[in-house]
Formats: sequence, structure tokens, C-alpha cells
Amino acid sequence: MKTLLRFMLAIQLLLLVGCVPQALPKTGGPKTMSEVNQGPISELDLPVVERQLAGEARAAADTRTAVQIVRTVHSKKVSYVLYRMRNNDGLAVVSKQGPDVRIRERIPVITGDPRSNPITYNAIAAGNRWDPDNGVLFGIVHNPYIKSIEAAFRDTTRVKTDVSQSRGFIFVRPGTDTRFVQISAFGDGGMWWTHDTR
Repeated sequence: MKTLLRFMLAIQLLLLVGCVPQALPKTGGPKTMSEVNQGPISELDLPVVERQLAGEARAAADTRTAVQIVRTVHSKKVSYVLYRMRNNDGLAVVSKQGPDVRIRERIPVITGDPRSNPITYNAIAAGNRWDPDNGVLFGIVHNPYIKSIEAAFRDTTRVKTDVSQSRGFIFVRPGTDTRFVQISAFGDGGMWWTHDTR
């Protein structure tokens, strides 16, 4: 009888030990908060970006008129938001981590002139710290007669976009140094303007 009781007690102990949750083995190193759930924003986040841009520039309280979002392009890691602001046009590199929208960098576009400087642009080369896989070429169109922009890169690829409505352009190019490019602007009568840095 004592042997049976001991046997039953041993089985109960084994069952209790089996029910205790065991720690899973760890794989790899700990992930930092910047690696968890970080990526591009959605179109619903654009009002937050507008408010942040207006706040940084100490713009007027009505951000709908203070900041104008011209164009948005998304990569796997970040979003590129081209904006116009009085004497302060530029590109915001934006990412989202959980519910938080963060402007990681603002890169300016110089002020243009419809006659002498109808397009102003800037570039981010591939290998940058936000989105190292991609180079970015972006700009603002100041002349109302320009309808489309074409960019020709050193690797002989050409990309073209319509700017008749947005008045701005963003080209995201994998592995490209976008500083070396020929930009051409076209209107109804053909080529309007060109600039080559290749």
C-alpha cells in the first residue's frame, strides 16, 4: 500500500512539473526598439506629418495652408514626403514605429524662379542611413508650363513622371547615386529645360 501511495505521489509530481511553462531558448541578440515594427507611414498619417513640419518651422496655426504635401513615395523602410512651405520647401524622410510617426530628416530644396530656375531639386545617394538600399531624386516644379519630368541616370535607365497636378517629383532608385543625373522638363511644345550632372 505504501509503495502504491509513493507511486501515485511520484506521478502527480511529474504531472505538476510538466504543467509549469518552460522558458523558450533565445535566438539571436535582443532587438532594439528601432528595429521593431518600423517602416513607412500610411496616407492616414499625413496630417500628423503636416503638423510636425508646421511645428518645426513655427508656421501659422492653420497647418492646412501653412504646409502643402506635394507628393509621397514609400519604400520598404521609410516614406518620402515632398512638401512646400513658404521659403522652406523640402523632403521629409518619415518612418513609423507602432503608432508613432517620426520625421527622421528634412532635406531642403532651394527656392526657384519660374523663368531662370524653373525646377529645383536635390538628391540622396544610396547607402544613406535611413534607407541604404535606395537613392532618391526629388524636386519642385516652379514653371506652370512644365507638364512632365524625365530623369536619365548613369546606368542608362530613364524614368518619367507627370507633374501637371502635383508640381513635384520623387524618384526612388535601388542602388543608385542619384546625384549624377540628367533632368529634362517637358511642356506641350516639347523640351522646356534640361540640366545634366552626369
